Amino acid sequence: MDLYLIFKIGLLGFALLSWIGYKYDRSKNKQNLNELIDSHIPTRELSTDEILLLEPYLNKTLPVFPYKHQSSLVNINVSEIIGTCIRHSLHTNSNETSYYYEINGIEVFFPYKMERYLEETNVIEVVFTESYAFIVKINGYDLQTAVAGIEEEEQIEEEWQTGRSNSYTNIADEEDDDISDASQPSEKYKKRDYEIIEQREETPLESAIRTKHNTGWLTALFLVLAAIFFVSYWSFGEPKIIIFIIISLLLALFCYWRRPKSKICKVNRVLGNIDANNPVERKVVVGNTLLFKYPDHWQSFLPENTTANVEMDVSVDDNKLLRYGYTLSIGREIEQFGSPKFLKRNFLLFLTGLIISGIVLYVSNVKDNALFTYRIVNNTANIINIDDTTSLKNISLQKGDLVNIQLSGASCDVTSSAEYNKCQKIIINTQPTTDPNYSLKAIPNWVINLFDDNLIKTKRDKSVERAELHLRLEMELLNQLYKNQSYYSSYSKDVKLTKLLNVGYLISVVNESCELVDLSDCRSVKNTLLELIVPENKPFENWSDLVEFGNKRQDYEEIITEQDNLNLYFAIKRMSTGLLTKQIDLIKSDVKNYQNNESRFSLTLADNQYTEIAMLNNDINYKNEAVLPLIHYYNTLFGIGGKTNITGLVTGIDYHDDNSIANLSVNIDPHYSLAKDELTSFTSPIIINVVFFAIIASITLWNGLMFILKLMANRRRYKKIISNYANQII
Repeated sequence: MDLYLIFKIGLLGFALLSWIGYKYDRSKNKQNLNELIDSHIPTRELSTDEILLLEPYLNKTLPVFPYKHQSSLVNINVSEIIGTCIRHSLHTNSNETSYYYEINGIEVFFPYKMERYLEETNVIEVVFTESYAFIVKINGYDLQTAVAGIEEEEQIEEEWQTGRSNSYTNIADEEDDDISDASQPSEKYKKRDYEIIEQREETPLESAIRTKHNTGWLTALFLVLAAIFFVSYWSFGEPKIIIFIIISLLLALFCYWRRPKSKICKVNRVLGNIDANNPVERKVVVGNTLLFKYPDHWQSFLPENTTANVEMDVSVDDNKLLRYGYTLSIGREIEQFGSPKFLKRNFLLFLTGLIISGIVLYVSNVKDNALFTYRIVNNTANIINIDDTTSLKNISLQKGDLVNIQLSGASCDVTSSAEYNKCQKIIINTQPTTDPNYSLKAIPNWVINLFDDNLIKTKRDKSVERAELHLRLEMELLNQLYKNQSYYSSYSKDVKLTKLLNVGYLISVVNESCELVDLSDCRSVKNTLLELIVPENKPFENWSDLVEFGNKRQDYEEIITEQDNLNLYFAIKRMSTGLLTKQIDLIKSDVKNYQNNESRFSLTLADNQYTEIAMLNNDINYKNEAVLPLIHYYNTLFGIGGKTNITGLVTGIDYHDDNSIANLSVNIDPHYSLAKDELTSFTSPIIINVVFFAIIASITLWNGLMFILKLMANRRRYKKIISNYANQII
């Protein structure tokens, strides 16, 4: 199991636990609500106005989203609660769209945005539905106050968008007597501590702070789409997909150069004083009502608050300060120091290109593909067949050649491969070992005998049935004799027996197998056989006596329980596995010395590439997979190893002292197995891979370079602007 899969499972598990906890908390809150409804003491009843104001939330579903709609109240009794409010979702106090508020363990709903009146500790009045409580008053603010606040916000927004102030408002501290009776405002409106003097269109200099280019998201989207099509083409080789790759790249290019329609924004000129300045969020509060954002480099020059009114220019759409008084001005900055450089699109495309480049490098070997493409362009691409190691002394090979290799005497390098027939590095050697221990030695007979499926043979006949009957009667007798004893335990009458055949042969095989290596599993099997083999009820005193008996009586038969036979089978299986592992480890050390022969020829495949070695010789026709590695290693030492058949691109060549080839590094990507005409055509996957990567890499490098250059230019520009403002203020 790879780390990515573990991460996904962990993430899903965390999400599931969070969801379960979220649901459990809501269920518990409902229980708390029911208990409160049963035990609460009402302080008053809802007024007629309050009932009317709550009706939109009871009659329609949308106003209470994401809460569950409740069409009626439990009653019109109002209760008082005091406590701290917490906003819950899958993560406490987060900004997810599915959420609820909780006070004292019950869910509460804030109509008319009454959450704006929250404090650290809250005194609230509520009425109940079956699922949650409606707040009708909080910290002294009732529903009517909340409705008036919303109307006030709507009026302020309307005035802001149209660029006019309430005609009854005067930001100066004028006496009320100066206002004629005809111009008295309605009581529901509050006086503004600011005035919108005029609304105008932004100047060309002011518009220069906005990029005239698109955001780059569509370009990035089509580049990702092109990458998806390329991966599909590389994996499946369908030529039609090339068309979609080209279309995606052309659309990305079109979106990159396309400029959106320019928009002329509105600017309001505001006269007012700064009531608060938040340097962290870069925002100022003007006239106790309006919230304006200002550029980062203005932070040091804007006061925390002002007592005198200041004239400001502010963009209507995004509430950004364009001018403050006669000192700070975006237009003058652009006039003197030029417009700022816009980085977001370059960074987005750089990041997108970087990710796509990584994906392309992961699914393909661009370096080797570029080498072969270079050979194609120079018309020097060759395909060379190698089927005899003797030809390696005279053959002319160079990087970028395609080779079709079919050689015998192949074996996996035991120092780098855990498997005997699948590896990344292959050794070719057809000369038998000079080790005298293997001059006449074949695979040991005990290995073949020990892994024979018929080593443990059993049968049932009349003698077994008679023995079972006798045993059953004996068990019944024992049960009758001892049933009244305090320590009595019933003897089973259902014991099954079987006849173990060729016991002497089995003993001889076990003895021969365990002669070279002393394993605990060997001792376990010997002890088991000593307990089971009891001719004429006369047990053997030691293993040597049992072996001597087995050599004389190869076909001896012994009746044993089926459970004992099963235990013997698994004991021999464990012993066989341990002995085979020891034998393989011993011969692998000899194979290692054999493969280090100075005249050897080896093949090294590219990273994460593996090939299988086909076994040529299996004289004993043994099909037990556990023994095949041992057979292969013996064949390797005798110079009759397996056969390798690979096609790929030569990426590296090492030579012996006599200039014969010692090692070939080969990339066996399946695409190199295509016919030469397909490999050298314009639709060749190799060429498409190189061209596509070159395009993506160029986009990545260009946007990365532009991002760095623009970032440096902006820093120089801001330093000059800050220095200029500092000199003006001094």
